[in-house]
Amino acid sequence: MQESLKEIFEFLHVQYVKAVEDKDYTKLLELGKQQIPSSLLNQKSVFAEKFFSLQGEIHSLFGDFKSMEEILIEGESYCLKSTLKDYYTNWVLNYFISFFSGLNNTRKKEYAERVLVLLIKAENYYQENYEKLGLASLKAFCYLIVGAEEKIVSVFSKTQFKPIPLNEFNDDNYQKFFFSHVFKGIAVSIELRDKNLLDNFLKVISIDDEVLYNEKDLFLKFQRTLHDLIDVREEAKVDFEMMFRHSDKIKSFFPNFNLFKNLLEKNDLKALQLFFASFN
Repeated sequence: MQESLKEIFEFLHVQYVKAVEDKDYTKLLELGKQQIPSSLLNQKSVFAEKFFSLQGEIHSLFGDFKSMEEILIEGESYCLKSTLKDYYTNWVLNYFISFFSGLNNTRKKEYAERVLVLLIKAENYYQENYEKLGLASLKAFCYLIVGAEEKIVSVFSKTQFKPIPLNEFNDDNYQKFFFSHVFKGIAVSIELRDKNLLDNFLKVISIDDEVLYNEKDLFLKFQRTLHDLIDVREEAKVDFEMMFRHSDKIKSFFPNFNLFKNLLEKNDLKALQLFFASFN
């Protein structure tokens, strides 16, 4: 008897998790070639969305962004409207892997343009303020890569920089999308040396009013607020570590951020304070 689409996806997912844990790249390549029987693709399904998303992720892990794109374009037509939000988000994140890879800058710019198209598609599915702020952070990041810095102000003008309620900050069931991408927005503010934008982000994520309103040294305020954030929210910690670890791959687009990272590695407090004091 033919397997259901649900069974095919669940088997693929279990095998994928095991192959990643075992670092079995041969198995991953094999899984990336698995296809859904055409007889099961006669209707839209949540499991079709999950299957194509996972296949796209597998190919992106190997840097095969062309195959990833082909798979995800095919899968889009099988998505339920209710699953498109997750589908576009996963698609975007697969492209983001390319920015931190060894691809040349021309290709990275091409992929950033494609991400921006997807983010515009995804906008209709993100209605909550902090989700919009996370989406704006992704868009601003891509605008820097494509050299469209002038568009960043309008991106953030559509959001509200309101402090996240403490109960939502402390509960990892809330605001996962925002915390997964907040440091990309912060990186943009550092790259632009934009004090107002950085202060706005700090206002959203701060849980210490004493530091937020009374600390006059911008770097120390940033440092203490960021420490509290990554101590509580794992998503933000992962985002920070990814940006920090791979900053050399994007230094052509983010030279100021790369300078910040180098100073942080040297633990050069005086230079960091002077750097942040130069923000406008």
